[in-house]
Amino acid sequence: RMDPPPPRKRVCADPNPGWTAAPWAGVPHPNLSAGSGPASRATATPPPPPRFGASEDADVRDRSTADASTSERAVAAALEPVAWDAYFDEKLDVRGESDADVFRVYARRGGERVGRRSDRLHDATATETDASRSAAGEKRTETVVLFAHGCAYTALSWATTIANLATRLDSSVVLAAFDARHHGATRVSPREKINDGVDDETSGDDVDVSAERLARDVASVARAVVGHFSRSQTGTKENGSMDSEGRNRNRPPKLVLVGHSMGGAAVARAAATIGDDTNSATRDFDLRGVVVVDVVEGSAMAALRDAEASLARRPSSFATPTDAVAWFVRSGLTTNLESARVSAPSQIVLSNDRFVWIADALQTAPHWRGWFQGLSRLFLSLKCAKLLMLADTDRLDTELTIAQMQGKFQTVLVPNATHAVHEDQPSL
Repeated sequence: RMDPPPPRKRVCADPNPGWTAAPWAGVPHPNLSAGSGPASRATATPPPPPRFGASEDADVRDRSTADASTSERAVAAALEPVAWDAYFDEKLDVRGESDADVFRVYARRGGERVGRRSDRLHDATATETDASRSAAGEKRTETVVLFAHGCAYTALSWATTIANLATRLDSSVVLAAFDARHHGATRVSPREKINDGVDDETSGDDVDVSAERLARDVASVARAVVGHFSRSQTGTKENGSMDSEGRNRNRPPKLVLVGHSMGGAAVARAAATIGDDTNSATRDFDLRGVVVVDVVEGSAMAALRDAEASLARRPSSFATPTDAVAWFVRSGLTTNLESARVSAPSQIVLSNDRFVWIADALQTAPHWRGWFQGLSRLFLSLKCAKLLMLADTDRLDTELTIAQMQGKFQTVLVPNATHAVHEDQPSL
């Protein structure tokens, strides 16, 4: 991948000595204890087969064979792919700026899940009323948190993180992640297809994943998602301007944008554009914060030199999705087996009896530099609350280091994590 190289592991008594409540009031200090949360339970590997002495007794050999078979089945079960609905309440398709661009979104509300919902694909134009939400025990949508993934990842790379966050929130908060163009289940105009599992003569020159294009996608998806989950909430003279909980129906929902790597650059640029809209009367949402995960201009630009060689070393295809899951963990792309089981299968598609990558990351190479150039200054210029999550302090460039010392944004360092910070440590 083109992303910064994995961080060196460090031993530190407190990786976040300067953690304060402002401007992220209510955000808990990261839980750095190992072995807690659903991730630790899912990543547990099956026990090794029992050891035997020198006896050649037939019964011992039979038991050894049976135990080996049981162990193999346990390993296969541990690597079995997990579907999206193990983590999300619904999936929906929303349109971007062009009707030909349809973005796949996975969403769930805060709070504990009562049970899995229907596996059907929701119509984003369907009306969701206050009454239907109340009947389901859901509060009026007050906040939407939209997650954008990195290059070659998908929305489901956020699955375990969103599941952990949801348990700390109530149902007034919607957590949603979307597949970027040319990734996952998102569909773009035929002129821009990369890999839909069939032969395609499309040239990489036709693929527009420029920084500006991705930022516009974030903004358009944000409006669509907010609109879907807040539809029918606006007050009228007939039903009054206050909801049953005493909140102003006319107040737009709050929006927080979260992005990893390529997605981090995209949400920062989208936030800059959204922030230019100062007319509160026409805004679809109130942008409150931006979270950028493990992408810094200086280290990202330096890593581009080795990005193509790194991508060339990854397998071009897999025999089964289970093989992809195993490779994700074995290669260190993520250290969290639970996340790999839901994330890896969403990044591949069956083609000619093999599973190949949906996103051809090398075709996006002409845009890599544009994603990160000027990112530090842009991030610092945002007028909303800003949070930067990093795997290592070496990621900070000079401009960000100075700004961080001046308290211009919040920083969280995540130990024992690779570049896929949110997958490795989803409970933070």
